[in-house]
Amino acid sequence: MNLKDNNAENIKLRPLSIDDFSYVLEWSKDDKFCLANDWELKRNEQELYKWWQHCVNNLSGDFIRLAIELENRLIGYADLACIKGDEA
Repeated sequence: MNLKDNNAENIKLRPLSIDDFSYVLEWSKDDKFCLANDWELKRNEQELYKWWQHCVNNLSGDFIRLAIELENRLIGYADLACIKGDEA
C-alpha cells in the first residue's frame, strides 16, 4: 500500500492547544465515541473544558500528550508515559 493512498503524509503530531477544545466538545457529544473510549456520557461542558485545560497545561517530565492532526483537523491524541523509566 502506498502511504499517499491513506493520507499518511497529512498526519501530524503536535502539542495540544486550548483551541482544540471545539473538537473535544464535539467528541463528547457523540455517544458511540464516548462508549468506545470510556468517556462519561453527557459530560458537563465546563467540567470538560477544565479537564482539557489540564491536558493542555500539564507539564510533566515523564508524560507527554500530543495532538494527532489530519489535514489540519484534530482527530485524536497520543500519550507517551514513563518516558524516563526507572532511574534507580
